[in-house]
This record gives sequence, C-alpha cells and structure tokens, in this order.
Amino acid sequence: MSEADETTSLTSSADAWTDVFFGVLVAPKETLTILSKEAKHEQGSRSLLKAAALVFIAVLLAALSKTGLELSTVDQMQLSFIIFSAILQWIFLGAFLFFLGKVMDVAGINFAASLVVTGWAYLPLVFLPTVRCLSIFPLIGGWLLFFVSLWMYSLEWHAFAALLELTHKRMALLALAVPFILSCLGWNWFFLSIFLSA
Repeated sequence: MSEADETTSLTSSADAWTDVFFGVLVAPKETLTILSKEAKHEQGSRSLLKAAALVFIAVLLAALSKTGLELSTVDQMQLSFIIFSAILQWIFLGAFLFFLGKVMDVAGINFAASLVVTGWAYLPLVFLPTVRCLSIFPLIGGWLLFFVSLWMYSLEWHAFAALLELTHKRMALLALAVPFILSCLGWNWFFLSIFLSA
C-alpha cells in the first residue's frame, strides 16, 4: 500500500473518535497533520468536541490514578483542581499555538484547530493508570513515567509542527528561539520595572 493510499484511507476514517485515537497511537505525525488540515478548513466543532472528550477522559483517568476511587471531600477537591488546571493548561497551550500561528502568518489557522491538535497530544495520559500500577516496581515505573512524559512531549511537538506547517529543523529552531525571546523580554521588563521604581 502506497503512502498516498494510506493518507487517503486515514482521511476517510478520521471521522470516528476511535479511528483518530488509534491513528494517533499508530501514526501520530500523519494523523495530527490530517487533523490540523481538517480543522483549518472547517470550523472544527466536531473535531474540537472529540479532542475535548479525549482531554477530559485522559485527565480524569490520570487524576483518578493519583487520588484513587474512594474519594473523600479533600480528594474530590483535589480531583476537581487537577481536572480544571489540566483543561486550563490545554486551553493556554492552544492559545499559545494559535498566537504563534498568527505571528508566523500561517494560512487558515484558527483557535479550534490549535485546540484540536494540542488536545490529541494528551493521549499518553490515558495510559497513566497502568503506569501507576506498574510503579510498584520502582525502576520500571520510573522509566514508564519518563516514557509517557516523553511521548506526550513528542506528540505536542508533532502537533505544533503540523499546524504551523514546519519541518523538524525549523521546529527545533522555533523551540530554541521562543524561550530565548520570551526570557529576554521578561528580563527586559524586570530591569525596566526596577529602574522605573527606583
């Protein structure tokens, strides 16, 4: 089967949530590229609901694996805070990607598209309860937690690259340049506030 046939079959089956789920597991780069193109050309409400469902389910499973199933009032508050902060983080990450796309003048970028691709990068959190079960073996659990973190970072990398239409070399340059620019701006404002307050 050629690469074009695989892309066509992936595009035609990207309507079902489970198909996208397994697509991100098996072929993350291609699936996130297709999702970003679909979300750019339509308003992305259906795709956004699928991504929001994944984020909520993944964060809920990760939070329940931390708090356990027998929830006291404190655990319920902690669970609510974890879910709220993770969803807020997802929205801020999507807003940051949308802002980067507008600054870089990416054609057809919208806020829904940025939320869709960053939302599907939360997929590794679905497997966090299994990793926590295996963490009774310290060496295995530590490596698996590291792998899940690395996997999520890799999916975010592919999500940013797919939506911003960047090669991996340009993405690496962006990953190095943006923190440097933001830190320079932060230090600039910091020193400016010191001089103005003196």
